[in-house]
Amino acid sequence: MFPPSLGKLTNLKTLRLFLDSSRFLSSEIGNVVNLEELVLTTNAKRSFPSSKPGVVPPPLGKLTNLKKLRLFLSDNRYHLFGEIGNLTKLEELDLGSSAVVSLPSSIGMLKNLRVLNLSATKLPEQILDELRNLVGSVFLDLAASAVVSLPSTIGMLKNLRALDLFDTKMLKEVPDEMGNLVGLDVLGISSPKIESLPLSMGKLSNLKILTSSNVNTMTTLPGEIGNLVSLLSLRISLSGIQEIPSAISNLQNLRELELHSLPHEIKVLPEVIGRLTNLHYFLLNDSGIVCLPDSI
Repeated sequence: MFPPSLGKLTNLKTLRLFLDSSRFLSSEIGNVVNLEELVLTTNAKRSFPSSKPGVVPPPLGKLTNLKKLRLFLSDNRYHLFGEIGNLTKLEELDLGSSAVVSLPSSIGMLKNLRVLNLSATKLPEQILDELRNLVGSVFLDLAASAVVSLPSTIGMLKNLRALDLFDTKMLKEVPDEMGNLVGLDVLGISSPKIESLPLSMGKLSNLKILTSSNVNTMTTLPGEIGNLVSLLSLRISLSGIQEIPSAISNLQNLRELELHSLPHEIKVLPEVIGRLTNLHYFLLNDSGIVCLPDSI
């Protein structure tokens, strides 16, 4: 067992632990009440002898001054402890690449949470619905996760600034409620099963960076993309779209445009692309374009 004396370090601010199969985490960790950052990594099948099997122990719920919590727990499916709702000062929760299989409803009590990393996890869609109350969150990372569809309640995260959906191989659709994320600055989508983007994305008037990659089943890019008047960077690659909409000419603030590995059926670019007078960088690679418009 990791030494119980750990609980005597009441002034400790940062603690990083790696637990192998020969070490257990003492429940006395709950006494380190001034802890602000905890990074816990383990590859042991059970590192919390005082808790129920498969549950990250409640003693962590006593660390009410925590601002950053990172749990890298592998080789064991586990449920996040319900007492996490007590960590009301938490600003960053990182569960990326861990074996977490459920989130408690109390996670919605983390009103100060700004960053939530669920990348490379296998949480089911109904669990993601528990995130609807995290209205203060600004960055949600679901990259490489097993999510199949986003819950409509994602539209309640009005303060979200960045949403990472890269390498979400199972993601089939993006809900219309995505258009409610009016504060979104950065959006990255990469999934071979997405067939279309919702027209409501045209409401994301503050979006600055849009990256769409490996969406080879998506055949059309909605003309509503022209409503993204704040867009600075647009990157489209490995897509199945059959044409570039002329509405792209409305993106007068665009600085970067990348069109990579588009279908070879696209032979020409719209003439109006020459209206993008603020464009600083234009990449056209691995495409069937035979000539550039005279307007460029």
